[in-house]
Amino acid sequence: MKELFTDLRRSTGATVISSAGGTQLAAEGITINNEIIENGAFTYCLLQGLSNNKAEADGKTGITVSEFMQYLETAVPKLTENTQKPTSRSENLVNDFMVW
Repeated sequence: MKELFTDLRRSTGATVISSAGGTQLAAEGITINNEIIENGAFTYCLLQGLSNNKAEADGKTGITVSEFMQYLETAVPKLTENTQKPTSRSENLVNDFMVW
């Protein structure tokens, strides 16, 4: 099984994006334009970033990990009036791979 995945101890391939910091609550059941959204704020922004290509920032085709992280770190606080801020940790020090 280890051969199928990157050895994370060598810092070559993992990027973790969480919906909120450890001392924050993740907003659930939010309302946008008088419509209750079934997902939480983080999931809503994640889906918007991918499906509507909102996370694509450099004018090229596709969304990179860094673009996606930047989009989420801006969109979620804006949607939640700064009550929720996603966090990220990257062990992928070399490749800014395509997400979408």
